[in-house]
Amino acid sequence: MGKNKFIATGMNDYGIPKQIKISPHSPKEEFELLSREVEEKFRDEGVEREDIEEAIKWARKK
Repeated sequence: MGKNKFIATGMNDYGIPKQIKISPHSPKEEFELLSREVEEKFRDEGVEREDIEEAIKWARKK
């Protein structure tokens, strides 16, 4: 995976280090990888395109 970096989080005078992962991929590459993973998961679970379109319409109404 990518390099690990730390940022300081916390409140008032206290800083708490939090580890974050930096991806070696560009944002476009990250999106394509994620898109493939989601597509495979939907295919494995039998989700059809119509199901997704219906869910999007439902979410936009809310």
